[in-house]
Amino acid sequence: MIFFEFVQKYKEYNAELFDGNENLKLKSLLTLMKTGFESEIWIAPLLRYYDKFGKENLLEFTGKLNNKFASDWISGFTPTLRIANMNKIIEEIDKADCSNELLNKDCFTINQQEIKIFLESDMYGKRPTRYILLLLNYLYHSHEQPFNTPKIISIEHILPQTPKDNSQWVKDFNDRQRQEWTNKLGNLIILSRRKNSSQSNFDFIQKQQKYFKGNVELGRSAKIMASQTWTKTDVEENHKEALDKLKGYFGIA
Repeated sequence: MIFFEFVQKYKEYNAELFDGNENLKLKSLLTLMKTGFESEIWIAPLLRYYDKFGKENLLEFTGKLNNKFASDWISGFTPTLRIANMNKIIEEIDKADCSNELLNKDCFTINQQEIKIFLESDMYGKRPTRYILLLLNYLYHSHEQPFNTPKIISIEHILPQTPKDNSQWVKDFNDRQRQEWTNKLGNLIILSRRKNSSQSNFDFIQKQQKYFKGNVELGRSAKIMASQTWTKTDVEENHKEALDKLKGYFGIA
């Protein structure tokens, strides 16, 4: 009987946090985590915290939990080690007398250098990239409305991987520049549609009108849609802005 009461209690916590939550910033962060992460093992410490401390410092705790789980994933930790680190957080919750004491524990330490290396690398094709692009859109979101993510999400290159020989892309970027920038953060965008290789090689203005239009629902992607050009300078500026925003969020100097 006690077991079923425990399960029912945590089921109610889950519903309160993910369905009945009226704190828009917290609700948006939880949406990001549930959509962006490939695993839900982070939910266990979240529910344990809510059981012990309720809404006290809940947004700050969830932010630290998000950063820790993201850091472990980006750093290439095995699922076993990631689970162990989530269990350490639960252990610290059990030992803490107050939430402020808990939030200063080493169990939330992140590997800033590994995150920095990942963000500055060729990101396309790496598993955490979708999460990072969703996080960017979350950071651009005003939180005056819920942060909703589309059911279908694809990662797209703005400067395409294989531009046609007679395209504007080839005029605006030489081979070295395309090799340097094509797969980096500054050239990647999230769309609410499946990939369409026949349209993804269009020149920028044509791509905006026929491929991006109507399929951009999220903050940063909408900002890119407003651009008039996509040259090397545009990519570099977008890359730097995105890097600065993400480094600021993770506390990377």
